[in-house]
Amino acid sequence: MRQSTTPVRRMALTALAACALAVAACSGTAPAEDPPSPTPTASPTEDPEQEESDETEQSLLTAESRLPEATTVIEGETPAEIAAQTATTFFTYAPVVVVAVPGSTSAGDLARELGLPALLTEEPSEEPDEDGEDGEDPAPDPDGEEPAEPEDEAEESAGAQSSAVPTQQASASTGQHRALRAENADPGDGYEDEDDAEGDPDSESTDDEGAEEAPELTPEEQALLGALEELGTEVVLLLGEAELPEEAEVEVVTDVSSLPQTAPALRDARDALVLTTGGHGYGAAQATAQAAGAQILEVPGGHPGETSDLVAEIADRNPAVVVALGSAFGDEETLRWRIDAAATGVNLPGGGQLIVPDKTYVALYGSPGSSALGILGQQGIEDTIALAEQYAADYAPLTENTVVPTMEIITSIATADPGDGGMYTRALAIDQIRPLVDAAGENDQYVVLDLQPGRLDFLTQARMYEELLLEPHVGLALDPEWRLEDDQVHLAQIGSVDAAEINEVVDYLADLTQENHLPQKMLILHAFRNSMIPDVQDVDLSRPELAVVLHADGQGPPSAKHTTWRTLREHASNIEWWGWKNFIDEDEPMLTPEETIDQVDPEPMFISYQ
Repeated sequence: MRQSTTPVRRMALTALAACALAVAACSGTAPAEDPPSPTPTASPTEDPEQEESDETEQSLLTAESRLPEATTVIEGETPAEIAAQTATTFFTYAPVVVVAVPGSTSAGDLARELGLPALLTEEPSEEPDEDGEDGEDPAPDPDGEEPAEPEDEAEESAGAQSSAVPTQQASASTGQHRALRAENADPGDGYEDEDDAEGDPDSESTDDEGAEEAPELTPEEQALLGALEELGTEVVLLLGEAELPEEAEVEVVTDVSSLPQTAPALRDARDALVLTTGGHGYGAAQATAQAAGAQILEVPGGHPGETSDLVAEIADRNPAVVVALGSAFGDEETLRWRIDAAATGVNLPGGGQLIVPDKTYVALYGSPGSSALGILGQQGIEDTIALAEQYAADYAPLTENTVVPTMEIITSIATADPGDGGMYTRALAIDQIRPLVDAAGENDQYVVLDLQPGRLDFLTQARMYEELLLEPHVGLALDPEWRLEDDQVHLAQIGSVDAAEINEVVDYLADLTQENHLPQKMLILHAFRNSMIPDVQDVDLSRPELAVVLHADGQGPPSAKHTTWRTLREHASNIEWWGWKNFIDEDEPMLTPEETIDQVDPEPMFISYQ
């Protein structure tokens, strides 16, 4: 790299910048956010060759920004890698960049003000001197700025701290920029590598046994060098404790007054929205995006539908182009679904578009019009809605979560006779279920459709209720107890299902959710024996569109229910979210809400009453 704090070939441009600032100050005007770019004029000169040289000198170095792809996730492991990827995402050409250590606020401020990318190096190493004492250099500022300097050096370094950035509202063509870049890179421009100038040429040898190998570049250094090369960078404004790798073939300046004449990028990324968790290390990346014109939205949990406020914000902006900083946002397909879902402005009961982790669902179980199948069907719709509210209210003081009143509706009912199709199941018509589903939605209550398919497979029966599953507040439950083989009948045998069949439903429901821009859905798997889902470890839990819940259905005295709970928990250790059922008549005695929360460990996120 070429180290220079006051490059001679830039002096004319610095003088021009000072004049431009003086004129602006006297006129009382400020440049617009995206000013027109008049062609710069050369100063009068008596020498024609010198006049041509001056015109070249006045060709401004202008960064070229761009609008990224519709959905981009930047997944660097370190702040330096994220900053480098962000720079090459938002810029195609950046002859001047700012480089600092992670945590620097001045780098971001300058990048935004100059309209340039901000890149990062590694954190500076803190090694004691040979005597084991700290060196005499001042400690680095936590923001990564230069340490305080003696008074006699203050004037020289003041430019790095000044917000008065030399700019001129004009631009030259891309060809002129690149021609100037090529000219500046000419080996005859007077710049030499100091090591080459001072070293002994006779000492160069690749075969010396005692020669030390060059240290391997770190990932941060590789990212920085790669970005400098891809952006065509000529000049680096180096701040604070930052150090460039020796391999960097750029000119280095350490204060703003020594920068070449530049014009800010045209902010081509105005239509882009950048999502960030706000974590440490994203400041430079955010500043780079803003320098290109992008807007920033902080999403602490990495899900743009996490809260009702975020959903409203996304719906209001309805961004066509989204760039996410960090792996917390998932892959690009996941991010696109989450953005599209949030853009609908729809919230789930309890707020936001996530089923978990901050909600507890308290459900009435049963089937409309059937008092024998559970408490849900023992009264009319209005009274059922009110009863669900009452059950949920009993849990509100017991948990920090938002408690959501819920209906688990048996939509296909296991039967003792084979029926017309010989499948031992009776599927309710949608118009029998729709009134309760709609009433629940209107009252901010969640709905789960429970399937008892007999000899029919779960996917076939789930598809029958797609019209209802397209509702944002409707999820699905699979009840393997009532899933029969071709030679089985209900109550003579206890049904079961394998992971392959469950995964067919996983794919169907997740795809339905994604393709229709729906919020996350709940998928419940009922069980009270390990044999009901023997290969539960193979259930696909990778789809972010679904929250898969294993619901323990055992009945009887509390001791027996807790044994069932522990057995299932060990068998299905891969399942994160769990449900618990309180049987109103069969449990001896039924746990109270306080006992359910205190005794069931971990705390269930779905509690149903039958």
